[in-house]
Amino acid sequence: MKRLVLVDDENELRNAIAELIPWEKYGYSVVGSVENGKEALALLQQGPVDLIICDLIMPQMDGLELVQQAKIMQPDVTILILSNYSEFDYVKQALQLGAADYLLKASFSEAALAPLLMRFNEQLPKQSLSYSAQMQAKLLVTSPTLPIEEQTRFFARFQTDAPLLLVARVNKSPEKYKQVLTDYLVKLFPDTFIVSLVYQKMYLFFIDTSATNYAIQKLITTNFTCQKELFFVAKWLKVEDVLAETLKTTIQPKLELQFSLNRQIVFAEENILIDTLPQFPKQTFQHYFLVADPIGGLNFLIDHTHSLTPLVLTEAVTKEYISYVLFALINELEQLNVTAQELTLMKLEILQTMHAAANQQDMLQRFIEKLQQLQLIFQSRQQEAHLPFHEISDYLYRNTHRQVTLKELADHFHYNYSYLSSLFPQVTEMNFTDYMNELRIKRAKDLLKQVDVTISEVAESIGFTDISYFSKVFKKRTGQTPSQYRRGIEHV
Repeated sequence: MKRLVLVDDENELRNAIAELIPWEKYGYSVVGSVENGKEALALLQQGPVDLIICDLIMPQMDGLELVQQAKIMQPDVTILILSNYSEFDYVKQALQLGAADYLLKASFSEAALAPLLMRFNEQLPKQSLSYSAQMQAKLLVTSPTLPIEEQTRFFARFQTDAPLLLVARVNKSPEKYKQVLTDYLVKLFPDTFIVSLVYQKMYLFFIDTSATNYAIQKLITTNFTCQKELFFVAKWLKVEDVLAETLKTTIQPKLELQFSLNRQIVFAEENILIDTLPQFPKQTFQHYFLVADPIGGLNFLIDHTHSLTPLVLTEAVTKEYISYVLFALINELEQLNVTAQELTLMKLEILQTMHAAANQQDMLQRFIEKLQQLQLIFQSRQQEAHLPFHEISDYLYRNTHRQVTLKELADHFHYNYSYLSSLFPQVTEMNFTDYMNELRIKRAKDLLKQVDVTISEVAESIGFTDISYFSKVFKKRTGQTPSQYRRGIEHV
């Protein structure tokens, strides 16, 4: 039997650990149960001990000093740390001093302990996943100065010489999807040892597989339906890789490519170069506006933006390009008949669109769509140049007997709805509704000149079913009732 010593200043917890775990089942016998490190060292002086399970915060001698002194007295002794969530810094120091592993008090149970005991006995199944594996992985990715022995101990968990590291960035609620993704990867890699970790808004998955790059890429791109928007960077790890440095210098820069690449996975060793943004031909663009061809200028701008979509550009460069072009466009539009309010709204819409874009292609396409919408406005204005307003007025006059909507009018004359709405104040100095009422009163005056048409028929012919209400509206517009107006005509 291997000799076990329990060290914790909480008597009830220490006694429960001694009595509730079937230690003989795992080849251990409890030879000591003490409340501080000083008493534990006294037991070590009496004879060899194989395993120490100890607390960190204890009176007289804490766990850190116990680990340090015990390793001096018996270098081969295995030490398992028990602690709380808030003591991670102490755990890190204990592991650096030689502790073998770490287990939360809140997670302490036979189920959690069994994989560790089996590993200590050099029989740890590779399919098992313990909290301590996650903790060890976190120590390695956060501490570039950890002894190489700690990394070697972590890599010893894997059967393959070079396990796969999959990293994906997540922007919101990183803990929310960690278990979902872990469960999904377990399905993709059945009977495989997987260590999952969330660190600095990244998902890290250490996978015990020897599959090829092609196989991994195919597996991810064809089967990964969970969190489809995630972008993975894959790297085959070597025991000599310093994980903290590898993550910072090799993997994180590749994550920045998510904005540029229309792919779901890249490999760390891939050499992907960021393209240089071509210079914007500003003089050519301005020439279209100098010759009063804004539609041509917008077409030129759309074509130029289309030419950028195959390039690999960073998010910052793409946004900088659109901001520069937007400034040049607004500068030209200010010289045309475009109001300051319209320019402000247009700029706001484009900037909001940029912010909502998921990637480079999405951002450029959204910008193109905004430019195409602007084209429609200028096309409507060109139509206005060839369509006298009196034709619109004549159409409305002939239809004063019913409710004509602005949409109907826009569809009939093939106008842009927004532009047509702004056209009435520009030409008539009144909005569409007021202009329509003016036409109705004009039509009523013309009909009142016909003595054989009753006032009730006049009201009905311009869309009024209530003759009293018609009289009020007519008097408000003309200063006379319909009867007074007719009598005035008769006396002329």
